[in-house]
Amino acid sequence: MKSWLIAAMLTGVFVTPVFAADGLNDPQKPVPSFEQTKTDILNHLDEKPGQNQALKACVQSAQSYDVLKACREKYAPRRQGSGNNKNNADGDSRE
Repeated sequence: MKSWLIAAMLTGVFVTPVFAADGLNDPQKPVPSFEQTKTDILNHLDEKPGQNQALKACVQSAQSYDVLKACREKYAPRRQGSGNNKNNADGDSRE
């Protein structure tokens, strides 16, 4: 019984990392450059009518990922969560 337990634990130790590492770094999927990311964001903003022009100007002038993140935090509208613990139209909390 003890040998089966040890064998099962060793199998888990050696097999789990193989499955966990599968797909972490996909060498066929290139990482987009900063300029490509910035272009993609601007194209996305152009597709949405009524977007905040200050957000668009901030993204256009950004020179780093940190500045892009700051633009999003400052100008982009906040998304609502999954709906948990939100009030419905009647003011009651659904659970």
